[in-house]
Amino acid sequence: MDHADLKEKVLFWGITGGALFIIRLVFSSYIGNEWIGSLGIATIFFFAVVILSRLDKLGWFGRIFERQMYKIIRKRVSAIVAIMLLLLLLFGGFMYFIDRGSTTYLHDTNLLHYQLYISTDASATNMTAMSGPIQSQDTRIPNYILDIDYRISTTIAAMDMQMHGWLSHMVFVIFLEQIELLGLVCYYYMTYRQKRQVDKNGK
Repeated sequence: MDHADLKEKVLFWGITGGALFIIRLVFSSYIGNEWIGSLGIATIFFFAVVILSRLDKLGWFGRIFERQMYKIIRKRVSAIVAIMLLLLLLFGGFMYFIDRGSTTYLHDTNLLHYQLYISTDASATNMTAMSGPIQSQDTRIPNYILDIDYRISTTIAAMDMQMHGWLSHMVFVIFLEQIELLGLVCYYYMTYRQKRQVDKNGK
């Protein structure tokens, strides 16, 4: 194993991911929760890092950034893109279930939250008062799918309620981060292909 390359990878992902996470967390906490605005802030950050790295204005980090991006494109672009798409699906699912539990199943989520996190008496809340899954008019959707949707939505939304919205906040931040990293990889992939084409034409 190339220890120097491993060290560069840790610095690359740690600094890039950490900086993005902090920027978006501050933006969404103190400025606004609009995802378009949050994406815009990260896009400015990415463009600044790319341009400053190309101009060699970021010193050692800029050189590490360029090397690692091209290594990703040359060797692991398919795996990286696949992982990012899976993470988008995962955290997008979390956002969907939290929203379902906070809107469609809000009544049951409130009862579950009280039972799990507030009540000290297991019999204090009558869980039979919960409405249960909403039956779909589409008969093609099996009942067990509706039951899974209901259970996951109410459970995760109750957790988010207990955390005063921080769970949905963090999921939202990480979801947007995957979109931005995917955009960065796609940008370097296009520039790498153009660079290879120029090199071939030069020969």
